[in-house]
Amino acid sequence: MTSYPDPRERQRFKETLAPSPACATLEELSALLDAALPAPSRARVAVHVAACERCEMELALLKEFESAAPRPEEEATVDWIVGRLRRRFREARAGSVRAVPDAHEEEEGFWQRVFRIRPVSALGFGLAAAMLLVAVNLEWREGREPGLPPHIDESTPVFRSNGVELRGPAGDLDRAPAELRWEPVAAAASYSVEVMEVDRARVWHANVAQSQVALPEPVRARLAPGKPLLWQVVAKDADGKTIATSTIQRFRVMTHHARAEPLHAPAAAAPAEASGTPSVPSAPVDATRILEHGRQLATALALAAACGSVAAFSPSTDPAGLSLKILSRSAPAGGTAQLTVTLTEPKPIATGCGALRAPVGPFDAVLGAALFSGAGVPSDVAGTAVVDGTSVTIRAVSPSEEFGTAPSDAIAVVTFHVSPAAMPGEAGKMTMDPGSLWLDPAGGLYPQQIKPGSFEVAGSVSIDNVIPGTGFLPAGSTVTVMGTGFVPGTLVEIDDVPAVATFVGPNRIDLVTGLGAEFHGRRLRARNPDLSRAAYYSYMRATRLGESARPLLAKTMPIFPGSVSSAAFVPVIAGAGQFFGLAVQNPDGGPAAVTVDLRSVDGAIASTTLALPSRSKITRELSELFGGISAPAGSFLAVTSDRPVQVLGLIGNDTLNSVLPVIPSLALP
Repeated sequence: MTSYPDPRERQRFKETLAPSPACATLEELSALLDAALPAPSRARVAVHVAACERCEMELALLKEFESAAPRPEEEATVDWIVGRLRRRFREARAGSVRAVPDAHEEEEGFWQRVFRIRPVSALGFGLAAAMLLVAVNLEWREGREPGLPPHIDESTPVFRSNGVELRGPAGDLDRAPAELRWEPVAAAASYSVEVMEVDRARVWHANVAQSQVALPEPVRARLAPGKPLLWQVVAKDADGKTIATSTIQRFRVMTHHARAEPLHAPAAAAPAEASGTPSVPSAPVDATRILEHGRQLATALALAAACGSVAAFSPSTDPAGLSLKILSRSAPAGGTAQLTVTLTEPKPIATGCGALRAPVGPFDAVLGAALFSGAGVPSDVAGTAVVDGTSVTIRAVSPSEEFGTAPSDAIAVVTFHVSPAAMPGEAGKMTMDPGSLWLDPAGGLYPQQIKPGSFEVAGSVSIDNVIPGTGFLPAGSTVTVMGTGFVPGTLVEIDDVPAVATFVGPNRIDLVTGLGAEFHGRRLRARNPDLSRAAYYSYMRATRLGESARPLLAKTMPIFPGSVSSAAFVPVIAGAGQFFGLAVQNPDGGPAAVTVDLRSVDGAIASTTLALPSRSKITRELSELFGGISAPAGSFLAVTSDRPVQVLGLIGNDTLNSVLPVIPSLALP
């Protein structure tokens, strides 16, 4: 007979399993298990559980409790318990009190609202836990170990999994996959496999008995370079009932420009200069394909050259179209607020034009604009933002068509500065012009619904900037959060990234990250002890090096693609009545020496050098770069740098007050 632990062992056991103030609640553990915990809390709870024996055990017990199935001799007891729980739930619901909704409910996740207004879930878990404790306590008082039924041995237990583990394909691929593969699931008699578009429209479906399936040729034919697809597997038993489901996995076949490979000069190229800047081939290069790359992009963008020209487009085959939502915001005088555009349902957007409008009174400047493919995801979406007072017209192009495909994330933001003279309570509408145009991958015009948001001068805190605002930051990196109204008790959270905060002053808080993460498009939130809150989507806010002499370029903010490279080709493709400009941004922490060569198929025409300090950018017309020299037809720009930089071509039209982005070729086509 096994002896019972002595009092010291029992005390040590109790201390180990005693909850601390930092321990996760049952609701948080349940939501973590279901992958339903909102992003900021998910990172905090996951990090705590990994270091806390008590919470780790609670999570394991909860997982086993939820996945367990009763044995035949237990069904009557289970039915009785379920009946009692249902009666208790009904009694609790009848006596529950309706909670007051939060003023910023749009920023909260679904499960946060569920747990805030329905405390019944905690009662249910408490009742179940109490019943288990009663049973265990009876055994405890008898001074012996709980007995096991005779048909159960004491070997290592087997824990069931309710997920199918996918093996591939996943992520960015060099070539089209021939098959889909996953880990076999015990007791699975068949698998239902589905391939989908990014908007969840079915592309192909099959039922198979093995843990792999070949992709038919018609499906492989739809794997166009740069086009993302999703797939999922559901395991079923012999009766056709679902026993396990995989996550939805994404893959795409990469294009040359999506790989963002740096340009490597041919072997015959002249050696690099002493400055370390990569050299440009001295012999003529084949510019035909470089120009073709630019023409394709310019042709797509020309469709969106003027917002409001609806008659010029055929309608999209998607009758549902886009449902655009502008989030409501508030900020104190002297702070900042982001006009934030989201999609209620993901839809791929190839190119488009949108005019975002904010109230005139509270704001006195536009500080920046950004486009996102998803939170914390580098992307190829690029664009321009032309500022006219508090109206900002954004034109965007996404070669991979991933723009708009991330659910529940912002797709565009414009950062406004709140005037120090703004009065508390001053308010207005934030919206998008109904004449905005957004095209699907086939060039069809999406119908659109726009839900405006509002802005109010209120609260005590705002996030004004994040440094660095983009790029992958390894664990242990310091992120500087600039803002207004910070106090020692200000709480700052980063979505999905645990961080330790240090209060530096009323305008600065430093965060040290606990995980490596991409920061472009990642949301940060601040909350003061007076419950004032602020949200900010991170992006690179580089310093402008002077202004272009051309007024239209001076009021244009380039939105660079996420790729960086030490060399790039930009076709000069301005037509009649247009001008061509170049924008270069140095996102690095050190200075960059950049060389810009104007070339044709016959050789070099002109050259200039640019010195870009850390996190700075420059935008100039070609005539400004090359001292009045005009670019002949068929010419292109070769941009090289001793540090990876971001490059964007700009086609301007003063008559239309429009500037279109041209994404460079980052590798020899």
